Amino acid sequence: MKMKSFCMLILAVMLLAAYSSVVAQEGMPPMGAPDEIKALDWLIGEWDVVQEFKMDPSQDWIKSNATAVYKFSVDGSVLEMDYTSSMMGMSYVGKLVETYDRVNKQYQTIWVDNMAARMSYYTGNKVADSTILSGVEKMPDGSEVIARVLTYNETATSFNWHIDMSRDGGKTFLITGKAAYTKRK
Repeated sequence: MKMKSFCMLILAVMLLAAYSSVVAQEGMPPMGAPDEIKALDWLIGEWDVVQEFKMDPSQDWIKSNATAVYKFSVDGSVLEMDYTSSMMGMSYVGKLVETYDRVNKQYQTIWVDNMAARMSYYTGNKVADSTILSGVEKMPDGSEVIARVLTYNETATSFNWHIDMSRDGGKTFLITGKAAYTKRK
């Protein structure tokens, strides 16, 4: 039994040495926040939001106010946002978690709210003063749509946001939500 344990220990040491050699050759990514996430430090703080949504193209926009609070977590590697508002007279609460994938060179965002009570996953990149993310959403009727989330006119004190959806594979998009964010002083 002692010989078996000794052989297992030798095997584990050899595997660890082989793994360390591969990591050393391929290069281990740096620990901590990617520069792309650090560049979002202008978002940290409290924001006032004027939001508008429409659930159906034939309906009027439903307007309400919200608050968004951005902070870093996980040693600065994750940007989090807590969102609180009222929609159609009911409490609407959401959470955003955003990272930057060094391997795939893109932002990854997860959105969760108390309306859908599920995670929506988007990926994308910055282009000039905009960020464009996209993903596939499953609708309550079971159909799938392509969703794009855009932030634009990004400055240290304000930015605009909208989400649009396509039910025809990306040929046409309809804006279903939009918002103006203003940073609190």
